[in-house]
Amino acid sequence: MAGNWSMTMKRLACLLTVVGFVGSAWAQDGAKLTDAVEILKKADEASKPIKSYRCTASVEGLFSTAEQMPKVTGKLVSLPPVEKRPAQFRCEAKVTKPGSSDVEEVTTGCDGDNFYVIDHKNKKVYVDVDPAVLGSFRRTAGALRMQEYGHDTPFSDEINGKVKELKGIEKVGDEECYHIHVEYAGSAEGQATEWWFSTKDFLPRRADRVRTDSASGEKGGTSLVITGLEVNPKADEKTFALTVPEGYEKVDDFAP
Repeated sequence: MAGNWSMTMKRLACLLTVVGFVGSAWAQDGAKLTDAVEILKKADEASKPIKSYRCTASVEGLFSTAEQMPKVTGKLVSLPPVEKRPAQFRCEAKVTKPGSSDVEEVTTGCDGDNFYVIDHKNKKVYVDVDPAVLGSFRRTAGALRMQEYGHDTPFSDEINGKVKELKGIEKVGDEECYHIHVEYAGSAEGQATEWWFSTKDFLPRRADRVRTDSASGEKGGTSLVITGLEVNPKADEKTFALTVPEGYEKVDDFAP
């Protein structure tokens, strides 16, 4: 009986050791990072290879800029350029101008050959091989882009900033994110950005970029929020093709 008891205890001890090791490994894998620079470096590595993505985005002004800048929301899909063709993209945006409750809808895109604008308010369509055909609507799609995706050095300025502080873990949409405060050095003096990086893939989901006027101390800036991010989405020629809606006029000119 003593031998059987001893053997049972040894097996139990071994089982507890294995369970403890697995639990420790799980805790280590599930642990959150606490060093802001390490998080920024991981974000830098994760963002460089992003060449194509699909997302829902919104952008609006902060502080004094809030009264001057339109609020824009939209769905964006973007693919990298192939050989000498321009990058394919399509952005379906809704724009609310300052002081107005009216929502204007506009679609901008490029099918790899032609750039186009569908102005739904005025029922006009502009198309040309020259990206200048987008007119002022070019800023609409540009504002919804997270420029750090696919950049050669997406977060080098942040990594080398004079202040890098982890503020905590917060949600952006349904995504749990590291919130990091960055203050820049050198030519970016007076600029700061609040970054939110996914705890899963380290890709940025929100960026609040703030500039403080050195003379007046007045603050202004923008807030860009990305949700529903899909990297390397499935897309074909139909995704980016221009179809002129019924009743719309195709204009032989550049958009205003």
